[in-house]
Amino acid sequence: MTDEEFYRNALEVLQRELGADGLARFLRLSRSGGGDYTRDREVLFS
Repeated sequence: MTDEEFYRNALEVLQRELGADGLARFLRLSRSGGGDYTRDREVLFS
């Protein structure tokens, strides 16, 4: 299974289990990054 196929399959499962609204909410939450990546990276790798 390619990464593209895996991603599409995962979206189908989420839509089936959560419905269209739940899938949209999940995508909105998972795509919006938060925080300060540069600061966090410096803390983690210092």
